[in-house]
Amino acid sequence: MKKVFKSLIAAILIVMTMSSIAFAQVGLDITVNGAEITINGTSDHPSKNVMIQTWSGNKKYYIDAAQTDSAGNFSFEFNTEEGLNYQGKVNVGGELRDFSFSTKSSEEIAVQSVELDEDTLELEVGDSETLTATILPQNATNKKLVWKSSNTAIATVDQNGNVTAIKEGATQIEVASEADGSKKDTCDVTVTKGGGGPGPTPTPEEVSVYIRVEGYDETFVPRKRVKVSLFDLTEYLSKASGSSAQPSPGWGVDKFDGPTNAHAIVTALKGINFKKDKDYRLEDYGYALYISMIGGDREIERGTMSGWMYSVNERLPNVGCQEKLLKEGDEILWFYGAFGFETWVTELTADKKEVKAGEEVSVELEGTSADINTNKHTTAKIADATILVNGKEYKVDGKVVKTDKDGNAAIKFDKAGSYTLSAVRYGENNKGSQKDIVRPIPVTIKVTSETSGPPPTSGNGSTPQPSNPVVDEAKNRIDEVYIGESELQVTRQDGKKVAAVDSNLISTKIDEINKIIKEIEEENPGTTLGDDVKVVNIRLSEDADLNTALQLQSDVIEKLKAAGFGINIVFNDTEFRLPPAAIGTITSDEIVEIRKDNVAADVLQDVNEAVPAGTRLLSSVYSMSLYKVSKDGKNEERMDLKGTTVSMKVNPSDMQNISANSLKVNYYDRVAKKWIALDARYDAGKNMVVAEVQ
Repeated sequence: MKKVFKSLIAAILIVMTMSSIAFAQVGLDITVNGAEITINGTSDHPSKNVMIQTWSGNKKYYIDAAQTDSAGNFSFEFNTEEGLNYQGKVNVGGELRDFSFSTKSSEEIAVQSVELDEDTLELEVGDSETLTATILPQNATNKKLVWKSSNTAIATVDQNGNVTAIKEGATQIEVASEADGSKKDTCDVTVTKGGGGPGPTPTPEEVSVYIRVEGYDETFVPRKRVKVSLFDLTEYLSKASGSSAQPSPGWGVDKFDGPTNAHAIVTALKGINFKKDKDYRLEDYGYALYISMIGGDREIERGTMSGWMYSVNERLPNVGCQEKLLKEGDEILWFYGAFGFETWVTELTADKKEVKAGEEVSVELEGTSADINTNKHTTAKIADATILVNGKEYKVDGKVVKTDKDGNAAIKFDKAGSYTLSAVRYGENNKGSQKDIVRPIPVTIKVTSETSGPPPTSGNGSTPQPSNPVVDEAKNRIDEVYIGESELQVTRQDGKKVAAVDSNLISTKIDEINKIIKEIEEENPGTTLGDDVKVVNIRLSEDADLNTALQLQSDVIEKLKAAGFGINIVFNDTEFRLPPAAIGTITSDEIVEIRKDNVAADVLQDVNEAVPAGTRLLSSVYSMSLYKVSKDGKNEERMDLKGTTVSMKVNPSDMQNISANSLKVNYYDRVAKKWIALDARYDAGKNMVVAEVQ
């Protein structure tokens, strides 16, 4: 087999410190004395952090942190509510353990009767009234009630007894004990037209809302208007991961009075081709639906309270997403909060959107958070937040721009162009430094002319280049047109996972992208989008202990060449781009493999020994290469990587104080046993470091 290029050219190795954790069994002894709970634990994790949380249904009851002693033991004592079944999770030095307990009396007290305060109710269309139910005896073990209307087209009732008149007619409201359905009462409701006009129509089966999905490090769905219909959710649901799950009867349209926030998030994620289980988990607990993961951001990973939450019209409802009915024009935000409900949902405003170079712009950052127990909302000005310009820290007169105690900051630009403003702030929780605000909707400032004077600088030591909003829009829309792993032909053998793409599918994606390019160019006369947007994205996950490869057959290469397109392979934490120019150098009878291989132990040893003193390591060690393979698979040779681009995920907190001149992506030459550096840039929008092979 002929090798035509050195390994220096054939493989990219990028470095980061890595650690492994050996897991040991955690033992728990739980004592329940009424509402008093004592949990004693044992582990093989001496002097390690311990985090605990308990919940019942959708409500969290107890959250705390401690540390194991020198023998690995720990203890928690707390009070909670009686009469409930609880689930919990404890994290001991990185090892997770689920547990459960109950504060229900061993002698259950049955419900004897349920009685409503009204036997009849007369309402006009559009009116509402609240019915009150009394349960006897007052110390019944299970006081939960189930409300329903015999005809929801006439009047509806929620689970708090709120009755709403929809149209003329008669219906019956029933309330029953959850523990014993035979214990119930009814109220006859008559709805008349009244003198105030026709009143509201029944909940529609389709509404238009605005939705945004903000992950911890990236925006998955920028604010957009979507039409949300009422549909069967069952096929989009994942199996519940918690022990509180109950058998599910399914979540068909008969379960809802109209589209809910659960329908909205599924619609939004389908719109960016996110797949159930792989890209998101909307878990089915039988009695409720619960988002545990979107785009790899998982609950509890960034603190005991961290996870996915949602707001509607700037308020955080205290009901599950399946219970929140939508109204026309609702503003919905789904966000990953490292501090749970106490994460600040922010809004960034500017006093001017168009200025001359050197002219000052005043910005203000305001936030809203909620109390998990009372659901009381607090609005405040956000102090000490860093204002980002085009995704980077920005300096004026040598100082990083931050908000003052009133949430205000002043900023100015020395060059004409379009600048995108956002904000970030960090707080401390049991996982260390974490973002405590949700990134706001970005604000764009247009600078119309240049003036003289010293230029302000960004946090990386250079004047930020103004972004091109037209190109940015094109890239954002094209990123949503991708080929997912379920659309690839995947085989696994001989320690290798190989995926191939169908040429017809490539043609379809090229047509979709060309349509987007045409629309944007027609909307912006005089604009011609270049090769940097003519790329088909292919998402390919990695299996543990397997090398991974994407194979491009000759017919795929021909279609890419004919259309002037390249490809970008999105692995778990890296991206590898073959631009149109690189595709154009491949002959039509060649098969190409883009490989991401596991790194051998001897290579890791060489790499670690060659790291210069004082150098920070910010990414993992990767081996990425490009091969030509004969059609019979018997011969292969490495290809030159020149012109390709590699991108690696990093921790954004690691990038806070790194200058542009010191940020490098490195080849490792095993023959010379030295590093060869490539200039790199930080893409804050994706939290990736990007470098082109020269």
